Amino acid sequence: MRECYRCGVRTRLAVVLCFLTSCAEVSNPLLGDGGAGGGTTGGGTTGGGTTGGGTTGGGTTGGGTGGGAACTEDWTCSPWSVASNMATRTCIDQNACGTTTNQPMLTATPPALDLNFYKCRVEPIFDRSCASVGCHGDLNRALRIFARGRLRNSEMVTRIAGGCNPPIPAMFNLDVQCSQNKACDCSRPHTATEWQLNFDSARGFAIGLASPADSELLTQPLVGTSFAHASRKFLHTTDADYQTILNWLQGNTLATCNTGAN
Repeated sequence: MRECYRCGVRTRLAVVLCFLTSCAEVSNPLLGDGGAGGGTTGGGTTGGGTTGGGTTGGGTTGGGTGGGAACTEDWTCSPWSVASNMATRTCIDQNACGTTTNQPMLTATPPALDLNFYKCRVEPIFDRSCASVGCHGDLNRALRIFARGRLRNSEMVTRIAGGCNPPIPAMFNLDVQCSQNKACDCSRPHTATEWQLNFDSARGFAIGLASPADSELLTQPLVGTSFAHASRKFLHTTDADYQTILNWLQGNTLATCNTGAN
């Protein structure tokens, strides 16, 4: 039973009057009354003391404050970003548990895939099927593709053709002057920087795979998969393009590569 200890009364009316005069409701140790299952802060002195329902004994009203449900981490991660032969990403625990027991790795070394094979075999597939501005010719895409007449990298380049109309400066920003433009000097091939950025962007989809066929370079555009590919699904496992990309992911190489005008 609870009573207003300071006022020393036990009738209901007296308790109400006692509360109105700000008398604290406590347990009367002389009656062995530990309150509702063990006292407000862990149990009365004799009726449900430290071991009978104390601080570690259970719920708030059943005897203390312990016993809460464990927080289960639920991590989601951004795609890998590759630069200077190092891959990084960010991961967020959706449940904000404050622990990192099951946090996925945040850094990795990208696989040593072949640049020549990518430039002469894989990039032409991407340029033809994926590089439009509404698809992967977009800086905000995890797989971002620079291509002639589509998205160009923001870098200063030197004019290589004369007589352009309108005239092109002797030095100009390739992105500003030539994105979505193949006229005159903007028909120039990929720069060395664009090749490396495209290669690294694609290589990020080869990290941590159980099998090369699990790469989203193949599963995203594959007909019949559950991925909600933003543009279209154009690959079948029997296609030559599918096999070419898979061969690159499996480590195939080319001794030399002449990209020509690309």
